[in-house]
Amino acid sequence: MTQQLSAVAAAKARQAQYREQTYESDSNDEALPESENEDGQFIPKDRRLSQSDLNQTMADITAMEESDEEGADAEVPIGPRLAGPDLELSILDPAHATFQSKVTTNLARKEVHVYPSDRIAYLGVYDFRVMAGVVAICGAALASNPTRWFRVHAFASHSLPVMSLMAGGSRGYAIVEFACPIDAFPDDACPRKQVTMRILQKVSSNFVNLWIPSSMAKVGKNQPPITFGYLHKSIDDPLNRRPTAFDISKPWATIAENLTRSLGNARYPVVLICGGQLGQNSLFAQILTNNILSRQEDEDRVVMFLDLDPIHPDYGPPGQVSLVMVRSMNFGPPFIHAHPGVGDQNTVIYSHAIPKYAARDDPDQLLSCAKHLYKMYVALKDGSESTWGPSKPSILPLVIKTPTCFRAYGEQALTSLLLHFSPVLTHWYSVGPFPYFDDYKPALKIPEVKLDGLTFANGLLLTSETLFEMQQQAYFHAEQTLSAHKKWNCEPLSLAAPYTVPYTGNQPGFLAIHLSGDFRWPHRLHDILNGAIVAITIIQDLEKFPTARIKSSEPSGIPYLAPDSLGIHPPLDPHNSSTIGFGYVQSVRHAECALDIVTPIARDIMEKLPHDRIVLQVGLVPAPGWAYLEAATLAGTVSVPEDEEGEIMETDKMPQAWVRERGRGGTTVLNSWLGQSAKKARAP
Repeated sequence: MTQQLSAVAAAKARQAQYREQTYESDSNDEALPESENEDGQFIPKDRRLSQSDLNQTMADITAMEESDEEGADAEVPIGPRLAGPDLELSILDPAHATFQSKVTTNLARKEVHVYPSDRIAYLGVYDFRVMAGVVAICGAALASNPTRWFRVHAFASHSLPVMSLMAGGSRGYAIVEFACPIDAFPDDACPRKQVTMRILQKVSSNFVNLWIPSSMAKVGKNQPPITFGYLHKSIDDPLNRRPTAFDISKPWATIAENLTRSLGNARYPVVLICGGQLGQNSLFAQILTNNILSRQEDEDRVVMFLDLDPIHPDYGPPGQVSLVMVRSMNFGPPFIHAHPGVGDQNTVIYSHAIPKYAARDDPDQLLSCAKHLYKMYVALKDGSESTWGPSKPSILPLVIKTPTCFRAYGEQALTSLLLHFSPVLTHWYSVGPFPYFDDYKPALKIPEVKLDGLTFANGLLLTSETLFEMQQQAYFHAEQTLSAHKKWNCEPLSLAAPYTVPYTGNQPGFLAIHLSGDFRWPHRLHDILNGAIVAITIIQDLEKFPTARIKSSEPSGIPYLAPDSLGIHPPLDPHNSSTIGFGYVQSVRHAECALDIVTPIARDIMEKLPHDRIVLQVGLVPAPGWAYLEAATLAGTVSVPEDEEGEIMETDKMPQAWVRERGRGGTTVLNSWLGQSAKKARAP
């Protein structure tokens, strides 16, 4: 692990001349957040761009509506080739693949015959369907179904998914058709929204150099570019990234298959995954979840996923633990699913916001949330047809992913989890060491626990902190869509249209601010909120909530939950609260006594919020330094703005950017959580 991180640090040092942002090596996955000052408080958002800079950036975004997204992408090699072995990614006879480009539908397709000796690993974003035979990819066993398409996000930041043959039938090979997503190409109607996530590199250098390079994407004149490419060896990558292959070894596949078969024999089919290093728990959870979904006989295939990792969750933004109903196969890194339920068939059943380092600093809070989420699972598992309807699955397996840090100091928390989740059918034991577990095993008295140790090479090319930021950015830039696939936008958070939420008056937009930690300066509450990320939490029963502790900060007048008699801020009771998502406090309006909050939560949900039972939790995650840089980053990647008639726009004619939603027909001001809006004409 240390040797790998040293290589990453050396590579990132060479990136400084190509990128505006320099990364620092993170040799400790659980390092304290660097976005806190020496007092332990979050850095306030006091570094704002000038109005002229904001106007110019807003004009740049408007100009993008008439520009080609793909043409603006900049690609540079990461630097000299990294030292290390030249890994073989794919084994494919060129005679087994035929390529066709259908310009009329903007769809490039490739039909591949997969033989027993073939291994296919593409880099980029692509769709595929199995025309004949059975293939395996990321733990899933996919049989022939020409009507069912799957989407794969294979980025250079993670190991590339590998497809291989499982059964070829009488032919001796499988037939798979690969295609470029038709909705991955720039749309003249909404050029700021794409499904490839490539658009996020316009506002963040974290997403630069993750995709197929332009040299591999060109097909011919007047033909659409290709979104994925074939790499035989890691050294063949033109950008010198040295990608690795997500090739599942036979022991891993055997364990996943055995677990899947044994789940049907238990009343509460639970698999608990723990003990891995950075990325290992997520990879095995992905393998197991895909294996269960692909082998279920029910048409309504469901896997319940209990994500207890607030730093690197598989489904959802950082800073929360959640119970997710998974219906879609997982063929991408975790930040693809940062907003479950948008562009996929997954559903968040319940979630709780907790501090980023709760597993280390407050394991009791993590356990309390985990027990409540497990209670919700049991209620669903034992629910009648009135709960599920006629589509209740025959089995409802639960996959529990624990935090990586449990491997270091989570023996008591792990023991409590196993005791509470009893009967646990199987406990998958990853690479150790877990020397203390033998001491606790006799006390558990759970004969169903099985320990299997496995090791594998970590394919992550980014540090823990960079992945944390990417997960946050993917969440806040998720676009609400009715399509079957996800989309993202590149509008900086500092320029996005916010909800203007009053905190005083006859109808305030929320009940109080809840602070995490030992915050003791109420007069600085407005500084803490400005530029912070808040968890939007609903209180179920106000009679069980300590409303007597709600005070008004001076001089801002913002209501907050005062500390208890011991001077600390106890966490919210998970049995009386639920988190629906996160928001970014764009600004604190002192004159209007309101907060400007940007959130990707669907508008219909926001309009139904019970504002008298809303609590905003702050201090759970570090202040988002990346959000301060998005507007400046975007301003350096787009051309000079033009108005609708092709004339250069004067900066003093640009609208006030951060309180309105851009649109050619005017701008929209959002006045409250209730979603009230008023049309305002474009500035003359």
